Amino acid sequence: MTNISDVYDGLRLRADFNSPWKEIIEAYFPQAMHFFFPETSALID
Repeated sequence: MTNISDVYDGLRLRADFNSPWKEIIEAYFPQAMHFFFPETSALID
């Protein structure tokens, strides 16, 4: 039984669930920090 993965041409490929979240964090983290924690974000380079 295959668990959260697909079989393609005899190779087992894992589903990629982490990349979308990592891309969101990379894109929006600085803006979220500035919006929710302006004092703290001012201290971060």
